Amino acid sequence: MDDLDSLFFPHPGVLIGREREIDAAIAALDAVPFRSRVLYFYGEGGVGKTSLLHTIQTIAGARSFRCTGVIDLQDVRYNQAIMLMRALRDRLIQAGIAEQRFIPFDEALQAYRNVIGADASAENEHAQRIERAFLGCYRAIAAEQPIMIAIDTFERIAITATEIERFNFRANRRLEQWLVYSLKQLPNTISIIAGRKRAVQLNLLSEVLGDKLIALEIGALTAEQSTAFVHKAAPELAAWGEVLHRASSGRPIVLLIAIACVRAGMLDPDELVAEQAGYPDNSARLTEALLKLIIDEIAIKRPEWAYLLTRALYLRKGLDIGLLRRLAAGESPEDLDRITQAYTSFGDLPITKWVGERVISLHDELYDLLFDKLGQLKDARTWYEATIAYLDEQIARPNQPGDRGDPYHMSLKQGIQTERLFYRMCIDTDPLAGYQDYREVAVSAIGSHAHDFDAMLRSELARFYDDHTDWGAYYRSQLMRSGLRWEQIVYEEQVRWVYRCISSHIEDGNRYVRALQTAAAIRADYGAIIDSDPLARCDLVVAELEVKLFHPDYANREDEVQLGYREIVAEMEKLLAVEAQAEQQGSLLATSRRKQISLLLGLAYTNWGYHSRNWLHLPTAIAHYKRALVYQHTLGAEIDLQRAQTLNNCGYALAIQGELDRGLAFVDGALRIYRRLEVLHSIGTSMNTRARILLQLDRAREALEEVGEARKIFVDVDSKRYLALTSQNEGNIRRRIAYSQRRDRARSEAEYEQAIMRYEEALALFAGLGSGEIIRKIEFIQSLGCAYRSRGFARFQRKEPWQDDMDQARRNFQRALDLCPPEKYTEWLIVPALFEDIGVTYANEENYAEAQRYLDLARAAVPEIYRIDNGIGLNDTLETREQKIYWLRLGQIELQYAICRFSEGNLASWGARLVRAYACLHAYSPQAPQLRVLRFLARRDMRALSDVNTLEEQRQEAYWSARRLNLTGEPFAAIDRLFKEVIEDIELGIPPDDLL
Repeated sequence: MDDLDSLFFPHPGVLIGREREIDAAIAALDAVPFRSRVLYFYGEGGVGKTSLLHTIQTIAGARSFRCTGVIDLQDVRYNQAIMLMRALRDRLIQAGIAEQRFIPFDEALQAYRNVIGADASAENEHAQRIERAFLGCYRAIAAEQPIMIAIDTFERIAITATEIERFNFRANRRLEQWLVYSLKQLPNTISIIAGRKRAVQLNLLSEVLGDKLIALEIGALTAEQSTAFVHKAAPELAAWGEVLHRASSGRPIVLLIAIACVRAGMLDPDELVAEQAGYPDNSARLTEALLKLIIDEIAIKRPEWAYLLTRALYLRKGLDIGLLRRLAAGESPEDLDRITQAYTSFGDLPITKWVGERVISLHDELYDLLFDKLGQLKDARTWYEATIAYLDEQIARPNQPGDRGDPYHMSLKQGIQTERLFYRMCIDTDPLAGYQDYREVAVSAIGSHAHDFDAMLRSELARFYDDHTDWGAYYRSQLMRSGLRWEQIVYEEQVRWVYRCISSHIEDGNRYVRALQTAAAIRADYGAIIDSDPLARCDLVVAELEVKLFHPDYANREDEVQLGYREIVAEMEKLLAVEAQAEQQGSLLATSRRKQISLLLGLAYTNWGYHSRNWLHLPTAIAHYKRALVYQHTLGAEIDLQRAQTLNNCGYALAIQGELDRGLAFVDGALRIYRRLEVLHSIGTSMNTRARILLQLDRAREALEEVGEARKIFVDVDSKRYLALTSQNEGNIRRRIAYSQRRDRARSEAEYEQAIMRYEEALALFAGLGSGEIIRKIEFIQSLGCAYRSRGFARFQRKEPWQDDMDQARRNFQRALDLCPPEKYTEWLIVPALFEDIGVTYANEENYAEAQRYLDLARAAVPEIYRIDNGIGLNDTLETREQKIYWLRLGQIELQYAICRFSEGNLASWGARLVRAYACLHAYSPQAPQLRVLRFLARRDMRALSDVNTLEEQRQEAYWSARRLNLTGEPFAAIDRLFKEVIEDIELGIPPDDLL
């Protein structure tokens, strides 16, 4: 018994009893004329399907087929279509195909990686492009030499909980459907598939493949075959062949276990004769014998094998060498070398299998036999936690050269996240915590348009809680004991289909209409759950409200959506207080519900902030975003993507509100997360936002670098919308640089040409994007007009011809105005801006009368509530505080009035307008960069007066004007400081050029 290999599951060394299956494979390989076929071998666990695949691969290789080796779907890396195509690519390269043959496929993969998250229809188009590229590469290779593909554990990608798929509008894109349809298209190929018997999968294969399919059910060995097996594996037990056959029911893996237990003295063959029971009826006896074998023999004689075996029993996703070293280093560092050396030979034992090149997994029969006994071997929580920590390190691993931008690298990380989720759910001391992780990571996958990852997670959830297995039944019961019924999980999954509609491309349908239809069906069919649990109702309402954010029917129903959010967050925050109190009493269910509510509140407040921002309620939007961040902070790293989106949105809103430094800090926080998560499209979006803020902070060169990087991303992404926004942003930056360099004519003119080119590019990209983008189109035309006006003014200052530029600017401003419906003049913020822009063109030409005519139109387009009344001052109301951005617009208009009045010599009105302009801009934001512009222009005009007495007179006039307007606080004080400083400078003899 000292020779462990003779004790530990000896193997006959040859495949016994599979002549029929091998003959079928040989017939397909040798057929004349040759035709592509798919062989499907199905049967119960432990009947030798994996060994059969390897044997047939060897036979095919001897017949000059290019063989891919066995691709085992047990490895989550292969549970996405992209990963399967990439695996076939890599296996064919290993079989001698030049890597260059797959360049079109690699390029299509990269393009898809770039477009993820940018646009649902673009994602769908690029996914199809990947498949066409792969098929093209494969066909060219297969034309030269036939190929054999082998796929194991096909049942791994079957949907085991169809109830969670009820609203799946992508059913024909599930991985098993995709794989079968793909195999049908492969020329000059023999594909062999093995898996446990699943009637649904057999039907799918039959329907799709027709006469291309050869389906054979693999049964147990006959008594004669089992006896031959025993004779080969353990000749001394040949006399017990029939007894061992009956005990194992002819399943080769169980037969191996029985042989090992008999040889080690853990099973008495005489008792097996008397018992007459077969497998699985005798599984309790086999389990006890196997457990004794592990504890009494292997653990003593070969502890390194026992070490590997016990950990493999718990760590069902398999052992890789990195994980093994991590575990061994923490538990028995003195044995680390011995354990790692035993790793490879352990993987070659007949009860184990290599899943790919990196992972050793036990056969399912061992998991099933020992599941009820795991507690006797070890309290596995520490192993699970150590494995989770190891996987966390893999997820957080810094990118290696070549990783960034590699779509397969991202898919690998998603596979690791799925493994991590599995082990989180394994910790049965708090089964609800693992499911909460699923909630969070599923929301992240859906929100980032990672459709394959989302499907992989959903499939993992269904398999984990599959109550047809001992494992799934146990963990479902653990959930039930903790207070969470499977029916509630099914309900939550149905609600998630509403979100999936929002983020997906739906063939021949409107995704928002489909989303609301799905929500209505859920409300009708799950009324009992909704009525019995307020949190379940909140879950659905939050999803419905997100649909309404984008549904065109709700575009003008601001109050309805606002009321919806106000009511639902109030209800959820009450529920949160109740659950927090119960959590203090030690309730695990309350902890889970509290986290679920926090997740929903994070979503609700983020979306409410987005809605408020769109309606220019910036202080409220910022408050909502910050509230969302508070709730998101209480959750795990799984929702980092949502956290980044909220940070970016809040940063943008802060910048619009004039809080530039604070906004930049938020955007930088979002960008750090996006870069770590490698979400390329979101990185570009954040860089664009950052560039906008840098420009307002007068850091134009930095802004230009940032927008240049964003442009590279969106060129790769091939998103017209985002590239157009980037082009407009770059145009704004170059326009600012051009004017700042106006004294350097050549440089300034070159920058203006670049700016105009970018604006025109933005307009061309936006052509045909739909009426929903009308405001953006108006903004692009306005920006183009500003470029011509700015260039005209620069030329005017250089005493060069400028009239054509100013005329072109006015034509563009008017063109933009023509797109604004008259009934929207006091609702669309851009309307007063356009009238002001036209007025400024005339002011630049020193035509102040015409300039003020357009300023009057601009003022009339600002809602009447934004006003300064004599004796009252600013009309400070809840509404004007909510939409402060109108104070910015009015302040800009007042500043232009001041410039006109000064140029006309109306100094009294000039001073009053300065006070009014400052009051408006300060009401918008004390940090507004426009206040810096006002101070510069006011000082310029004050120095132009040059006479101290005149300045003192105007200082007094400004005071009396401020007093009449009730603006004697900060607005007058700020203007008064400017007067005093300029007077002092004149008295001190400080030249204007040193200040301006």
